[in-house]
Order: sequence, then C-alpha cells, then structure tokens
Amino acid sequence: MLVGIFVFGAYILYNVLGAFSDTQYELARGDKSDKREQAVNTDDPVSLLIMGIDERPDKQDVGRPDVLMVVTVNPEDKSAKILSIPRDTLTYIPAIGKEDKINHAYSLAEVQQPGTGIESTITTVEELLDIPIDYFAKINFDGFVEIIDTLGGVDVNVERAFKQKAFDGGEEIYFEEGPAHLNGKEALAYVRMRKEWGGDAGRNERQREVLAQLMQKGASFSSLTKIDDIIESLGRNVDMNVSGGELLAFSRKYGSIPKENIESLTLEGTDVMRDRSYFILEEGEAERVGNILKAHLNLPTTSTVNTGAES
Repeated sequence: MLVGIFVFGAYILYNVLGAFSDTQYELARGDKSDKREQAVNTDDPVSLLIMGIDERPDKQDVGRPDVLMVVTVNPEDKSAKILSIPRDTLTYIPAIGKEDKINHAYSLAEVQQPGTGIESTITTVEELLDIPIDYFAKINFDGFVEIIDTLGGVDVNVERAFKQKAFDGGEEIYFEEGPAHLNGKEALAYVRMRKEWGGDAGRNERQREVLAQLMQKGASFSSLTKIDDIIESLGRNVDMNVSGGELLAFSRKYGSIPKENIESLTLEGTDVMRDRSYFILEEGEAERVGNILKAHLNLPTTSTVNTGAES
C-alpha cells in the first residue's frame, strides 16, 4: 500500500537491484503517460499512484483497491504532496465506458480482461485529476504487513478510540486514544477502519499519516540492515514500473524529505446512497485538486481554480 515512496528512500545499495526483477511490470502504454509530451527522468517532478489491493485467493476474487493514493514529488524544493482518493468516489471509468466507484476500475477491468486492472486504474485516475501518472506501485495487504513489521512498526496518534477486525478475519483489534506503536497487522487495521467514525475522510487521513512516517523510516540508516527481508517481501507482494537505476536516483533525491515538506490534500464531497453508497465530489473539486498537483509537477494548470496549499 505504502511501498511506492518507501522504496525511494530504502534502496541505495546497487547489489540488491537484481532482486527487483519479480516486481517489474511493464505497462502497455510504454514508458510515458499519454498526458506527457515526453517521458520523465529522475531530474523531473514525478507522480506515483499507490494501489493497496484487497486480494483474497481463498475467495477466488480478482481483488479491488482498498487504498488509492497519488503522491507527487518535486526535486527543486524536496517536497511531496499526498492525496488519498476515497474508494467510493463516483467517476467515469474509460475501460468499461461508464461511471462507477473508482475502485471498480481495477476489478471490473480484470473481470472483462485479466491483467488490465492496473492500466485501467491508472487511466481512470489520470482522467479524474487530469494529471499524468508516471509510476505506480501495487501492493497486497500481506506485503504491507510484512514491510511494517520488518521496519519495526510505526508510531501513530490515535485520534479517538475504536476497534477494527483484523484483515485475516481474526480477532478484533482495539485502539486506545493517544500515541500508539503498531505492528504490521495493527497498522493495516488502523488504516482500513472507516465505519466506526470518520468515514473515508478519517481513513484517508490515517493512510497519509502512516505513509508520511514510512517515507522517513525508509530513508533511515536502520532500515538498511533489513534490506534483504524487505526485498524478499517486495518480490512476493509488489508490482511496480520503477527500474533499479531510477530507484537509486530517487533515493538520492528524496531519501530525506523533511516532514514539514510533506503536504496532505483532500478531495471534498458527500456520501450519497443510490443503488449503493457513492462518494460524490463537489463541483469543480477534481479540477481544483488536479491543479494543485499540476503546479507541483511544474505543469500548466487548466483554469483559474485556486491552487493554494491545503493540509
């Protein structure tokens, strides 16, 4: 779920790059987005789509993104912006030719034509925000748990006490209000909870909280001693289109982004019940947030919509 930015900071040893062969996924579109005139390089501001996939082989399910996060990074000021897209967001899905929940861009495409879910999700996000998606990282929940545990857990501040059933169907996990240190299974429950309070907005904020911390932990010296375990987990649980050389370059440029330079963005909207529950964006909201991301990528904005910072 959060591995995309993490690997930028973690992989600085050349002799481990060969282990990424199992993670490489070549997009049918080639090495650049259709919204780019030319392919980006490591000196350019770039965007990354992180897909946390709820895959359950025991249910013979194609899976669906439970987490969709867009991260943009800019080398000029060593800054990052993180946007969590609510999974119930109603939007047009080009691969199926109709509007539906954005997380169905993956599952419905996979049902129609296996192997097209990643491309469908990327294209849908690009059309929603009118920005290029340069890189992606798709990770299943087992990988998320393993990587958190390998890094020694994460520290969070629980805004309000709640309980959430573990992803594997096991026990309920109780979270007390206040500072907490979470292992992988607990962290996954923490970022997935939405029904007890806070809804998608609360869940998205918890996802951004954990991602921002992993960006810091991934760049720390202590993570280098665990590199073999991290690589092994990535090979089993991750698909991405980031090459070994790009990983080295990104780690040099973005391995020490200060916390104050990581900004969270939010899509405003309303939960609406139709045939099922949808998240309906406010009018002009996708354009507003898309313009903020475009400005961060040094791309022209499309209107006079305010691109001021939001946190």
